[in-house]
Amino acid sequence: MLTPTESFRWYIVDERTGKRRLTRFAMTREQAAEGYPGAEPNLHTREVRNLPEPGEMRANTKPPDAPTTPVDLSSCAFCEGSGWVCSDHPSLPFEPSAPQSSCSPCLCNPNAALRWHATCPAVTH
Repeated sequence: MLTPTESFRWYIVDERTGKRRLTRFAMTREQAAEGYPGAEPNLHTREVRNLPEPGEMRANTKPPDAPTTPVDLSSCAFCEGSGWVCSDHPSLPFEPSAPQSSCSPCLCNPNAALRWHATCPAVTH
């Protein structure tokens, strides 16, 4: 479960110089009280993030990718399994022998993952 967590950059007194300075990183109120007693929050740097409970999930992890299933192109009615259609007639498969024809990726091959032969001028290898 995600919990709203408030953090600030804090004004602290530098131990070496004795001067007041702003921390370089943001901390929660509990972290600042533990590490720097007497620290004061800089209210202009307030940030609220929804973080998981400790031990629940690492905050910087990427969610798992959804499993991908291979696409069966042979069942596509537009390209008839080639992955490419005629640019002028998108409901017809690309015919490299047709005069003045150019190809485009079919709906079943949107990212042009399936490559066509060198005869297609739209495809660069």
